[in-house]
Amino acid sequence: LLGIALSTSMALSQGTVRWTGTTSTAWATATNWAFVSGTPSTPPGSADAVEIGTGAITSQPTITTPTTIASLTYGNAAASTLTINGSLTVTGAITNTIATTARIHNINLASGDTLFAASANLSPAVAAANMTITFNGGAFIISGNFTAQPTTATTNIILTVGTGTFSVGGTTLQGATVAAARNCDITVSTGTLTFSGAYTKDGTGSDLTSSGAASVSFGGNVTNTRGTSFNLTGSTTTFTATGLITPTVAMTLGTAVVNSGVTTSANSGTLTIGKLFVDGTASIGASTITLNDTTSVNGTINITSATGTKTFIGNVSINSGGIWNNSGNEAIVLRRGLTHNGATFTSGTAAYTFNTNAQAINGSTAITFS
Repeated sequence: LLGIALSTSMALSQGTVRWTGTTSTAWATATNWAFVSGTPSTPPGSADAVEIGTGAITSQPTITTPTTIASLTYGNAAASTLTINGSLTVTGAITNTIATTARIHNINLASGDTLFAASANLSPAVAAANMTITFNGGAFIISGNFTAQPTTATTNIILTVGTGTFSVGGTTLQGATVAAARNCDITVSTGTLTFSGAYTKDGTGSDLTSSGAASVSFGGNVTNTRGTSFNLTGSTTTFTATGLITPTVAMTLGTAVVNSGVTTSANSGTLTIGKLFVDGTASIGASTITLNDTTSVNGTINITSATGTKTFIGNVSINSGGIWNNSGNEAIVLRRGLTHNGATFTSGTAAYTFNTNAQAINGSTAITFS
């Protein structure tokens, strides 16, 4: 009997409610909610689905205490701004797939607060149905996939991370997979970006940019197919799992770190990097790559192709246990010298050109140029 009673109680608690804001801005006030279906709680409980913008809104919602709901869906009927001054957990999906009327939806996080979701699909199908998430020092954590691929041109999804944290546990699809202005911009200053799965940037105007010393990490393939800018100058970008970098459009990194046990490969396109620290394996194929500052190798650099150019403007230091392997017989340009204290140096058969600056070749391990 107890089991039957519990099951019945759980079933009765599930339903869908819509925000109206009839009474005030307070999320926790029951009279600010309208019944949609099922037997929901008002304000919504952890088993309830929530809709915002699927009907008229008098006052915009504000959350002031930690809140859990089952899902969050944005609609066509009204624009909205959700302010989160107390963390919000969405155990299911956040969805914005507006299909009829352009409405602008905004989410404002407060410093120290978190918006958590199992997944997020912010892909409206109407031009100018834009959406902005402003972090203000808060965090947006997605355990699964993040998709922001508007299906109509001149639509922008904007994540202003700033000093906050944006983390995706699954796949990231940033911008639509067409040559049109169906964009998603992600900007960060000194905050944190974590893309644990495969990352793809698309859409003709999509940007991934940093304006300060942000911390960025990628845990899978990184594909920059389209967009205005992929520029993480000033940030430290760490590759935490084996993956392939595909810069169909040029990419710029500040400091890049390849973790121990990780192989990061680049076989095409153009890459510009400030400092490079290789604790795992950096495999450089048919790419044009410019290293503007120090290259420090504790692991392995494999240069596997003579296509493209490889220019090391800063000093190259092969440290104890480090390996340099130019198996692709690529011509190498160095401008600040070469230090070899590592395990092996396989030069390949192409020329090494030391130009622009006075330089030294030194270290405790012999270097032979073939």
